[in-house]
Amino acid sequence: MECRLLIREFVEKIYVYKAERIDGRRVQHIKIVYNCIGEFDPSVSTSTPEKEKSA
Repeated sequence: MECRLLIREFVEKIYVYKAERIDGRRVQHIKIVYNCIGEFDPSVSTSTPEKEKSA
């Protein structure tokens, strides 16, 4: 399946914000709103995975 078809299937909206210069670097924020779950921010973690114990 082509990438653009996947985007149409799973993504409702993509917001692209104005680029800014921060500490000499160009920074541009985007927000993706998915069809089934809405807005998802991967930088915000609600749980921490626990390390597995080896026997």
